[in-house]
Amino acid sequence: MQKNTMQDRQENINSVGTQKRAGRSWQQANHMLQAVIKSCPLPIVVLDNSANVKIWNPAAENTFGWKEEEVIDKHYPLIPDYKKEEFKENLKKMIDGVAVTKLETLRKRKDGVNIPVSLSTSVLRDQKECVIGSIIMLADITENNRPTEEQNMMWAGLMLTYNMSAIGNLASAIAHEINNPNNFILANAQFLAEVWPTLSRNLKRYITDNGDFVLGKLRYSEVDTIIPEMLNGLVEGAKRIKDIVADLKDFTWQESMQHNRNIDINKIVESALHMIQNKIIKYTDFFCCTLRDNLPQIKGSFHQLEQVVVNVIVNALQALPDRSSAIFVETFFDETEGLVIVKVRDEGTGMTEDVQRNIYNPFFTTRSHRGCTGLGLFICLAIIKIHKGIIKYETEPGRGTTFFLKFPMSSNQI
Repeated sequence: MQKNTMQDRQENINSVGTQKRAGRSWQQANHMLQAVIKSCPLPIVVLDNSANVKIWNPAAENTFGWKEEEVIDKHYPLIPDYKKEEFKENLKKMIDGVAVTKLETLRKRKDGVNIPVSLSTSVLRDQKECVIGSIIMLADITENNRPTEEQNMMWAGLMLTYNMSAIGNLASAIAHEINNPNNFILANAQFLAEVWPTLSRNLKRYITDNGDFVLGKLRYSEVDTIIPEMLNGLVEGAKRIKDIVADLKDFTWQESMQHNRNIDINKIVESALHMIQNKIIKYTDFFCCTLRDNLPQIKGSFHQLEQVVVNVIVNALQALPDRSSAIFVETFFDETEGLVIVKVRDEGTGMTEDVQRNIYNPFFTTRSHRGCTGLGLFICLAIIKIHKGIIKYETEPGRGTTFFLKFPMSSNQI
């Protein structure tokens, strides 16, 4: 009894420790988010689900007149009286996980003057993927005040910062907690796999002398062929978990900002495909990948470029009308352009002219009903520009789309 009590107490201590570490990680991610928001030249406000202000950046103060201390933890002050119903509808959409994209409306300054703004939002979620609030970007669109490309790229950088810092910090906090029980499973499964052949020989001798017997609800003669497969599955599954945790621990903000590493583009594609293999199985029966040998290396951040490849391939998968439609991924070097290229072609629905005009705009999405924010290609464009690359596409409605991700080879290979 005493032993169980001590064990329970230790498990409670471990549980509390896990919660504290996870909490600290989310605080670190929040601090990173606040730091980038405050440096953004566009007004940005973070609201909770009750429309109380949680973050109010200096640009919002300059544009609308309220100081940070006047609005924090108070109801969002920018809504003109006759726009309150519109805001309630948009707030409900945000709580439901739907992003609002470039909504042109009016917002109220402290002096009572209403100014035209272009409004876009992104959803904030907690560890359990529940919506806990929204980030709102407001661009003043009065004459000569429309946001520049530089400001739009700053917004992309903000979302990239938040995504990577949150994932990286959370991964670091939980990796140890996952590894401990998984190592226990792996060690025991490997031990059982090692002793099973000896145990099996002894049991077979027993059957020779005494006849078959029931183990669980099956005869041993049947179980003898199943158990090795089960043990092998346990070992391989535990190794897979170990690999996933190792990948997560690598996915930190500090690493993601290193853009001076020489990288093999084929390894990026292989890692991306490994990450989304379940999605590939879900969407298509025909997936072809051709990676050319001896490609020049490129310079950049492995995980940021991996994010680009993942996003483009997932978009291609989601564009397929059925499982019989195919995806083709290819890497090659264009000697004429001197660029290393990743080509992703889908046999999907293609893009209309309206979609083509908006695909790189923040928060534009044709899949908001699935919870998509429309930030994917916008952030991809920002990452590719950081890496001095090019993203192009060819499309035809009803025939599919091909994306080309082009990167200059590392300078020390030229």
